[in-house]
Amino acid sequence: MKDTILLIDDEPEYRKLLAKLIRLEGFNVIEADNGKSGLEVLHYEDISVVVTDVRLPDVSGLQLLGRIKTISPNCEVLVVTAFGRIE
Repeated sequence: MKDTILLIDDEPEYRKLLAKLIRLEGFNVIEADNGKSGLEVLHYEDISVVVTDVRLPDVSGLQLLGRIKTISPNCEVLVVTAFGRIE
């Protein structure tokens, strides 16, 4: 069975492009457009990796990291951003 990656990003064009690239590498991809939706997915899907943007409309990617690890401790998380600086 292929690993499933959860991709959380509120910018649809970027999310769709990244999802397409990940699928080309043979992974299953589930997309979510905000942190709340992403967390809901973790409750009913076996997710190997979460890729999340740092800036989401409802929660930051860094806040999301802690919540993901509470729900799914073995899930790997990659936090990304298009911004040049993170304070």
